[in-house]
This record gives sequence, structure tokens and C-alpha cells, in this order.
Amino acid sequence: PEHRLPRAPKTCAILFGDLMDTFTWIPDYGAGKDDNPELTISKFGDGYAVRSPKGLNHVQTSWPLTFTQTPTTINAIEAFLKKQGGYKTFIWNPPDGSTHTLWVCEKWSKTLSNYGYSSLTAEFIQVFK
Repeated sequence: PEHRLPRAPKTCAILFGDLMDTFTWIPDYGAGKDDNPELTISKFGDGYAVRSPKGLNHVQTSWPLTFTQTPTTINAIEAFLKKQGGYKTFIWNPPDGSTHTLWVCEKWSKTLSNYGYSSLTAEFIQVFK
């Protein structure tokens, strides 16, 4: 029998019984990743404290991204994000080589510029299901 490696989804995938869209646009060079561990801190006398993670997936990862493209491409990115409505999860492969994971984008902004280009900034926040 012929063996094939699984292919990354191009437009949508079914995860946990949900049909999810895949975000395929590439952000501008220089994108950065932010990690924010959520902890419970119990403080005692003399500066002593005990720290423990809040939940199984206690490190929240986010990517503040910028896309500088033609107005047509920026409008397509904006349409994708509007379709998600700030609450629907989508699949995205971060630029650091991580595997496809689930993300949400709660806020984005678009800037119209000269010379045939526009830009859109957005923050993708990793979610777990």
C-alpha cells in the first residue's frame, strides 16, 4: 500500500466535530509571540509565596500581527476575521514553525495607505478545546 503524509488543511478542517476555517495569509516579517502564564499565587509571611498553574493550559500565547498587502488582499483578510466574529475559532500555523493550532481574533484594525498598499493589524490568541 502507498503511504502518504497527512496534508495541512487548505480552507477548512473538522476538529472536535466542528467545521473550522483555516487562516492562510502570511504576516509581515518581524511578527512576535507573547506568552502569558496564568498562575495562582498564595503569599505567606516573610515574602514566601507558592505558585501553581491555573488549569491544564495555563500559558496563553498570542501573536500581534501586521499584514501589509494590496487593498484586495487586506479586504479578504478583514472579511475572514469578520466572518469569525471575534468568537469563532480558526486554524492557523504560526510563523515560528508550530503546528496548526486553534486561534481566535477579538480585535483588528485596518489602515489605508498610499502607493497601492494597505495594512491590517490583529492579535491572534491561542485557544484550547
